[in-house]
Amino acid sequence: APSGTAITLAQQIIQILNRKSSWKNETSDNAGVLSIISKREENVPGTHEISYTSDIDSIEIKHTAFSRKGFAQGALEAAHWIKNKKGVFSMSDVLGF
Repeated sequence: APSGTAITLAQQIIQILNRKSSWKNETSDNAGVLSIISKREENVPGTHEISYTSDIDSIEIKHTAFSRKGFAQGALEAAHWIKNKKGVFSMSDVLGF
């Protein structure tokens, strides 16, 4: 923990949000640190929430996986894509972004 998805989301947020320079897998009072709160729960395939909160309001984005089918499909697509390739790759390479 945290999941690869949570880490990727955190890294992408840090790239575009200049006031954040790193992430931590716990709450942090440091304004430069993006907090990730991760929980592994039985029978929960995957839920990710991003919250942007200020003194004025809050915006939340949430993704909920209902099964692990999508993760398995992604793994199969990655395995097919990487066949006969050499090097280190990420899902961004597989997905083309």
